[in-house]
Amino acid sequence: MNRHWGRRIARTTVAFMTVGCTETISPVILPVQTPPDLSAHVLSIHYEQYVSPVGLISQYELWVAIAPSDTANAGVLVNAAQPVYVRRNGALAVKTAADIVAGDSILVWTVFPVPIGPAPPPGAPSYDAQQLVVVR
Repeated sequence: MNRHWGRRIARTTVAFMTVGCTETISPVILPVQTPPDLSAHVLSIHYEQYVSPVGLISQYELWVAIAPSDTANAGVLVNAAQPVYVRRNGALAVKTAADIVAGDSILVWTVFPVPIGPAPPPGAPSYDAQQLVVVR
C-alpha cells in the first residue's frame, strides 16, 4: 500500500467539500448602518421591465402595509440588480428582489419618495429602496 494514500484521500475529500459549498462563510455587513426609514409587511410583488428615456428599467414593485394599517398604503420600488438582504435567526444573507414574497416583513432605507410607481391605493406614497432587509 502506498504511504501517500491517506494524503490523497484527504485532498480529494477537501476538494469535493469545497466544490459543494455554495454559501459564503464571511459575515454579511449592511452598507447603510443607520436605522431603517420604514418597516412594512409585503402584500404583493410585481416584476416590471420597460424601456425609458434613460434606458432599460428592471425593477420590482412592492405593495406594502405600513403599521398600523393592514391594507396597502405605500409602494416600494426595488431595482432588480441591487442586492436584497434576508435576516433569518439573526444571520444576514445576500439575495435578490426575486426572493421577496408576499407575507414577508421588510425594513427599508429609502432614497426619497418618488412621484411615480405602484402607489397603492391612489395617492399613496411610493419609495425608492436604497437598502432592503427581509426579516423572516
